[in-house]
Amino acid sequence: MSDKARGTVKWFKEEKGFGFIEAMAKITLPTLALF
Repeated sequence: MSDKARGTVKWFKEEKGFGFIEAMAKITLPTLALF
């Protein structure tokens, strides 16, 4: 994992919280499953 990605993850955890990450995962994972 690059430093930038790590920083982004840290920022999301601090600023948005896990609820945002979970919401994105629920949107993204089904979309990826279609491909």
